[in-house]
Amino acid sequence: MAVHTDNGSIRRIAFFFAVVFVFIMFSSVSEIIGTVVGGRWFLPAIFGFPAIAGVFLSDGLARLRRVRTSYYCIAFSLWLVVATPFSHWPGGSVEVLLSFFQSQFAMFLVIGGLVVTWRECKVILYTIAASGLVNEVSARFMGMDVGGRLGIGLTTLGNSNDFAAQLMFILPIFGLVSVMPRVPWVVKCLMMVASLYAVQVILRTGSRGALVSMVVTYAFALFRAPGRFRIVLGLFLPAIAIVMVLALPGEITKRLATVYRGQTDGGETIDEATASAEGRRYLLDRSVEMTFKHPIVGVGPGQFGGAERSDAGETGPWMQTHNSYTQVSSEAGLPAFLFLTAGLLSAYFSVTKVLREARAQRNFELERAAFFVRLSFVGFCTSAFFLSLAYRFYFPALIGLAVALTTVWQEITSGVSESSHAAQSSPKSWPPPAFHQPLRH
Repeated sequence: MAVHTDNGSIRRIAFFFAVVFVFIMFSSVSEIIGTVVGGRWFLPAIFGFPAIAGVFLSDGLARLRRVRTSYYCIAFSLWLVVATPFSHWPGGSVEVLLSFFQSQFAMFLVIGGLVVTWRECKVILYTIAASGLVNEVSARFMGMDVGGRLGIGLTTLGNSNDFAAQLMFILPIFGLVSVMPRVPWVVKCLMMVASLYAVQVILRTGSRGALVSMVVTYAFALFRAPGRFRIVLGLFLPAIAIVMVLALPGEITKRLATVYRGQTDGGETIDEATASAEGRRYLLDRSVEMTFKHPIVGVGPGQFGGAERSDAGETGPWMQTHNSYTQVSSEAGLPAFLFLTAGLLSAYFSVTKVLREARAQRNFELERAAFFVRLSFVGFCTSAFFLSLAYRFYFPALIGLAVALTTVWQEITSGVSESSHAAQSSPKSWPPPAFHQPLRH
């Protein structure tokens, strides 16, 4: 039997809403519309709620339960609920919790619970790439230059570091579309240009965490990529990157240099970038300290800043941990941290398993998809080490993609198994349907 048993029409309708929801969440289009037209349009809710309803009405929860990775993501989300009553400020944590379940956790549900076929999986991946294009165009025409650093003005991506981290998520998806078969060459060329422009934009944000993430992702890709991709990565990308770095404004180059140099201007002064790095090290130390002071339920989701100020007896603006992992451990306790890291690791290894099995079965399309999704894991999870993004939609989206790829592979292998069994019992049924045949480069 096939792995899924759902009401097909309901799921297909819900999947349409899911695609639009994913596009809205990854792109800045909702905020741009609100800025230009005025008012709040509630687009994530308008498209998200029907998609979530479709998960419950089409056996989406049953599909999620078949993949062990889902349990860690659900356990992490439920532990946020457990931690909220013990919060430093329960009211503030409730706001964080409501936002998380309304939009962020929904990304995991709709991707992992509604994607069944390989075609649907590709639609989701291509939608993420399309949203990245929208953000690049927005950066080009609505870019906000603060201290020489680039962000998308009047949106949540106005924060240069957050914008760079999102691009580290989407950049490998650009690469995936550019190498997929049956994609028009015009689209492939567009994705290649988008990839190069994404690298330039990431550098223009002046995000040192994103720079570290790019280096780590590049090294991982160089080590893990197939032969022909490894040649391109080894010969061409370093030269392109050097040209892009040389073209950066002086203040951006100076800021990025503090990744490996603690002082600038010949060591005579400590500039804003160095002071920022020192502040982040302090916050990292404080978040670790707070984790062990409140190891079970933390100080409450979203409440690190208030608890830190209270402990220090200070007043002023709230600070964040600037580390998504200690953000979770200090605000929701070590159990939440363990659930989140277990979920991410389980998702990563699930994608790795799909990659290896698809390669063994010569299913090259799915193999490529798994490879580039792994790059998204590496790129974003490295960036998250320097930013407070634990309650945004990125982690649920990564885990949802892992569940979707696993579900798709289960569907394909189940179909192949059924076809083989039918062939043995009835010779007239051979060969199996075309989509079960190995895909070619």
